[in-house]
Amino acid sequence: MKPPISWIGYLIEPQLLKMYRDVPTVTVSESTKRDLEILGFKEIYIVPNGLDVKPLSKIPDKESDSIIIYLGRLKKTKRLDHAIVTFKYVVEEIPEAKLWVVGDGPFRKDLEKLVRRLDLENKVIFFGRVPDDVKYELLKRVWVLVIPSVREGFGLNVIKLMLWVHQLLIMMFLD
Repeated sequence: MKPPISWIGYLIEPQLLKMYRDVPTVTVSESTKRDLEILGFKEIYIVPNGLDVKPLSKIPDKESDSIIIYLGRLKKTKRLDHAIVTFKYVVEEIPEAKLWVVGDGPFRKDLEKLVRRLDLENKVIFFGRVPDDVKYELLKRVWVLVIPSVREGFGLNVIKLMLWVHQLLIMMFLD
């Protein structure tokens, strides 16, 4: 949704959640549990994220170029446009760097226009939505995971990458 409709949802979400204060609730993290407690939730259980992948037996070979990856839905609230604008500065310092965009969504055309406007067509590669096996192969080869969304938790992407590498740089954008 676009503003101002999306703002309405953002503003009323805490009020709607309060209707469920007495309902037993499951969350994946201690930080979300604290947020729910602030809203008055009483019975909260933490169930950690589960994974359907195995840790690698050895560290995979990385791409020779510095590869940054975004993995997720392409929608405005994920703020990938911020990462792309920032990536222009990365390329100035590290000319061989590339940004792999894995995922699809309603914001893709706007992001592709931004890439063209910034003259990054040879640096930003849009893979679209890919099967899990392809996604895992791409993730094993990258140097950096970027998460530009304002409201993104400690997601499965981060957990999966932690299983596959000993060194991982995660770029998260904060307001």
